[in-house]
Amino acid sequence: MKDLKIKYRDSTIGFLWSLVNPLLLILVYGFVFSHILKVGIPNFWYFLLIGILPWNFFAQKYSAL
Repeated sequence: MKDLKIKYRDSTIGFLWSLVNPLLLILVYGFVFSHILKVGIPNFWYFLLIGILPWNFFAQKYSAL
């Protein structure tokens, strides 16, 4: 928690952005792939959730290295 406060202390949205960003990404990808491109994968929203959340975690964790 302390690391997040330090990381986002000069940001306008701050800690909220680290939660909203992956959710918005899942919503946009889900809408595009399920409604516009008509991907026929059953439970596609779960597939996105399982893929994007770990990806964002490791991308943010190791981007500062």
